[in-house]
Amino acid sequence: MARADGLSRRAVLAAGLGLAVAGCSSDGAGGGSAAPSAPAPGTPSARPTATPPSPSPSAPAPSPTVALPSVEPWRPVGDEQRPEVKLAATAAVQALLAVPAGGGGAAAARARLDAAGVDPGLLDGAGSLLPPSGPSVAQVVYPSYGGLLDDDASVITVVRQWWVQDGEVAEREVIADVRLRRRSGGWRVREVRPAVAGAVDLARVEPAARAVLEAPSLQLPDPARQDVARLAVPELLALLTALGERHELQVVCLRSGHPREVYGTTRDSNHWRGRAVDIWAVDGVPVVTMEPDDRRLLAFLAEGRDLGATEIGSPADPDGPQEGCRGRVFFANELHRDHVHFGFDRVPKPTCG
Repeated sequence: MARADGLSRRAVLAAGLGLAVAGCSSDGAGGGSAAPSAPAPGTPSARPTATPPSPSPSAPAPSPTVALPSVEPWRPVGDEQRPEVKLAATAAVQALLAVPAGGGGAAAARARLDAAGVDPGLLDGAGSLLPPSGPSVAQVVYPSYGGLLDDDASVITVVRQWWVQDGEVAEREVIADVRLRRRSGGWRVREVRPAVAGAVDLARVEPAARAVLEAPSLQLPDPARQDVARLAVPELLALLTALGERHELQVVCLRSGHPREVYGTTRDSNHWRGRAVDIWAVDGVPVVTMEPDDRRLLAFLAEGRDLGATEIGSPADPDGPQEGCRGRVFFANELHRDHVHFGFDRVPKPTCG
């Protein structure tokens, strides 16, 4: 399988995806070229001859077709908070990114959005999410909250895309920050902010960042890989490396794809400074399925604290409400029910008296 990032792509082997590469005839029935018609008995051409008949010009050579992976709509699991918000966000993303054969282009994308009950004007800001060619399919990896208010929300949606290009299958992962607002009749998508990244040249990456990018236990979408390479602070890189030696982690995002501000405020998030990471699954277990008193979750949070994280959001709050002081490392709320947030403050909090 090839990953395609920007203009840099590796050759794709269909077998790597477990994809079927099949021959098909001009009428789609499969098989090779059509056999020549048998001559009618008693005609001169029915006599045996040493010269084989010429192939029929109406039977072209079979052309290969490449099958794309099967994808499924995202479905809530565990203790998802207000799942109707995520369902609206993911439905819009998949409507935009599922491109049928011959259905490329902006006009077709707007038609797909309109058919899904989504404002076609959303394409104006989200066009970079469209694959370079079609047909294509898109699978939502996980939609994690980036902000959740009474009537406004951000859903950070990690999406894996596959498309056919030059007879092969290419893939990439993108992030869509889907903004929604509650209206009469339900939640409506009002904006889609894309995060699309090119390939990372590991030869040009500092050793600390390369250790994160080369760790097989750390699964990062392409925009997060670029953030690791370019702007993650040393403390965050050290935390990810250490946690990756003990766990398999599924990362949502660092900076790219995350709202700039702490949602609903004017304060810059530590994500924006390259000082935070969101993780949606630990050792294959989605955080949203873990109870607040789950020993695995509590042990994981303690590891992050011991590695120096100064803000840890999750479904659990082991140190209780201690606003404004160093004892307030952990916090829990509806927003962080579906992921673990590890952040590093630039200015340490004052010690609790």
